[in-house]
Amino acid sequence: MLLLFLQEIEDPADREKFQRIYERYRREMFYVASRLLADPRDVEDAVQEAFFALSRNLRKLRNPEDRSSRAYILLTAERKAIDILRRQRPELLTADIEELAGYQPDVLPDDTMARLILALPQALRTVAVLRYALGYKPREIARRLELTPAEVSRRLYRAKQILTQKWKEETEDADG
Repeated sequence: MLLLFLQEIEDPADREKFQRIYERYRREMFYVASRLLADPRDVEDAVQEAFFALSRNLRKLRNPEDRSSRAYILLTAERKAIDILRRQRPELLTADIEELAGYQPDVLPDDTMARLILALPQALRTVAVLRYALGYKPREIARRLELTPAEVSRRLYRAKQILTQKWKEETEDADG
């Protein structure tokens, strides 16, 4: 798979950067996608789509080893997994995590809300995306993640609290 992407990248420096990203983050991207998708073929598709998107946006990633780039790369894999879930469940209306927390489908690493969402612990972020972006019921989330419905509700509540508090802090700092 790596060779296919490298053939499409013209600049040698960008090819080297992409290869570093691929080698460094491939396993983590698979892990992120597998937390949302049950079928290994779907996980593979999500990761391939994420790498394709990253290969087109290499200029946005100054240093693949820094934290904001890591967050952007893993968020890209998560978004692609969510896209696959949406295609599998077209009857769902998106309850919009965008309204919950300002989630943007094509965020840059320095985007404030993307940074806040990425700062959520993985467990909170996963349940929030499944519930609000994909419309899963708490019982479905519980079954998928092997949690109790009460634990899912606690995580959703905590995610909202954290995002609300952090957003207030960010906007107050910006205004101050």
